[in-house]
Amino acid sequence: MFYAVDLQKEGVLKFADAGCQSWIQGLPLGSYKHPVHGDITITTERVQRFVKHFNERVRDIDLDIDYEHKEFTSKAAGWIVGAEDRGDQGLWLLIEWTPSAFQSLKEREYRYFSPEFNDVWVHPKTGQRFSDVLFGGAITNRPFLKDIAPINLSEFGHYPQGDEPMDELLKQLSELFGL
Repeated sequence: MFYAVDLQKEGVLKFADAGCQSWIQGLPLGSYKHPVHGDITITTERVQRFVKHFNERVRDIDLDIDYEHKEFTSKAAGWIVGAEDRGDQGLWLLIEWTPSAFQSLKEREYRYFSPEFNDVWVHPKTGQRFSDVLFGGAITNRPFLKDIAPINLSEFGHYPQGDEPMDELLKQLSELFGL
């Protein structure tokens, strides 16, 4: 026996205005030689600092994901709403996509993420210095980091190691069906 439920029906489920959240790989571990920025090494210690500083909101603003590093527009494609250290998989970011970016990713107009960060950043008001601060990033088709995972919108929920909290959508569906 099968049941069909119209999830778009008013009052059944509320989706974020952006339409979609997904986890993406923000920085893989490794060493790279960048033609402008020189030698870049991403270690587990650096990933831990990126996560810490994101969670502490050291930049005092929401971090955006844009298109092609603002080459053609400064319009946001999404916002970073979570950061996670996944050990040997590096830094992972939870992105809340805008509807237009979600559509572009779904139609495969963009495939990769390119991070933006500073090794050292000084807060302009307090003068406090921070190492390893994430600034945001861009969706692109030509990422510098060739070993970064492609953006995958089909990932339905994420369960970190250890406790496995239920994805919010699954929770809502379970409540809806009385499970």
